[in-house]
Amino acid sequence: MLLIFNTFITNNRPRGNRYPRMDIFKYVIYSYRNIIFKRIYLFIKLDDNYIDQKDSLLQFIHLNFSYLDKSHIYVEFDRLCIQNQWTPLIPNLYKEFGGNEPIMFLNNDDHVFIDYDTKLLEEGLDTLSNEPTRHKSIYISHWPELIKLSGKYNTHQRYGNFIGFKLSLLDSVQIFNLHFLHYILVEYIWKHNYHPRIDDILNELTNTPSQDNVLSQTIYIPLKELFRKFDGYGHTHMEHCPPLILPYNKFNYDKTTLTQKIRAPHNSFWTNGNHFNIPDEWVNINLSLHDRDNYEL
Repeated sequence: MLLIFNTFITNNRPRGNRYPRMDIFKYVIYSYRNIIFKRIYLFIKLDDNYIDQKDSLLQFIHLNFSYLDKSHIYVEFDRLCIQNQWTPLIPNLYKEFGGNEPIMFLNNDDHVFIDYDTKLLEEGLDTLSNEPTRHKSIYISHWPELIKLSGKYNTHQRYGNFIGFKLSLLDSVQIFNLHFLHYILVEYIWKHNYHPRIDDILNELTNTPSQDNVLSQTIYIPLKELFRKFDGYGHTHMEHCPPLILPYNKFNYDKTTLTQKIRAPHNSFWTNGNHFNIPDEWVNINLSLHDRDNYEL
């Protein structure tokens, strides 16, 4: 798997900040230290107040991915927003690794890997590799929302410890196969040639995003929370998947907490008309995937 991070680190955010965004971003990088990537491509635009932290950030990145040769860690202090900026990177990666190579693609600076090992993530990568659909992904964050969404249109099916369903989503917290990214970033000609996030491209392709499957996409969701948005999901009025804090977090895995999380009530566009109820089978699998009482990160 490759990592592509394309984001902007800034404290200038509509909802404000509980912590400096650089500290949050470093916590995210730290949380990825045990995920094995073949190569890492970081396109990180820094706001003016962070410009003088370039060197320290580079050192932090190399320290946390010390298992990689430095030649396999590419860092550019800018964000790619125009379609031709993605060439020749994506075509070259496609030629070298092939269309089935998984790419963890992030436009967000704040989705933390919170699992205590990478076993389930590795299972997901195997599942994705064996999926014959040309456009496929693992949606890695917003977990209770996606578990609920997976059953909305009754296309869901269980594959081991993952749920697969049919829907087109370009939210940039997914692991895409390289063929899919090549299509979105290179082959498809953008109607608006400025997309700092790939999410918006879906609006060029359909008038009903998050409802149809214009891209013939298969999405997989783990039956265990692997990543969490640092500030949680308060925008959906969700209580059982709380915001993270710094400098560390403790996750409790008692039966009540885990059951409340997988079935967490929330309210969003995705829940409109969604009467799907999480099956007991999924809850029991989730419980079985936690072999300890707690974890500190």
